[in-house]
Order: sequence, then structure tokens, then C-alpha cells
Amino acid sequence: MHLAKQANIKKKLGRKFPASKYKVYSYNKPTTQLLIAQSIALRWRIELVKQISKLFVFQAW
Repeated sequence: MHLAKQANIKKKLGRKFPASKYKVYSYNKPTTQLLIAQSIALRWRIELVKQISKLFVFQAW
């Protein structure tokens, strides 16, 4: 009986909140933060590579 009630509640919730909306709501913040962090890390990496390559160029001369 209890499991049947839970299933009914889940069905009702499913009707009110479509999976897509719920996923966007629940996963949006962490993923955006991750993407921002990754983009920042990428920029830093590119800058580091530029700086290191400059150093190597100066050392070569």
C-alpha cells in the first residue's frame, strides 16, 4: 500500500514538473559553475603556454 502511494505521488509530481524542467533546475547551477571554471582554467593555460613559449624564445636567443 505504501509503495503504491509513493508511486502515485511520483506520477502526480511527474505531471506537474516535466523531467526536462526539473533537470534544468537541479543541474543548471553546478554545470554553469563548472563550465565557467573550465573556461577560466583554459584561459590560464593558454596564457601560461604563451608566457613559457616567450621565455623559451628569449633563452634560445
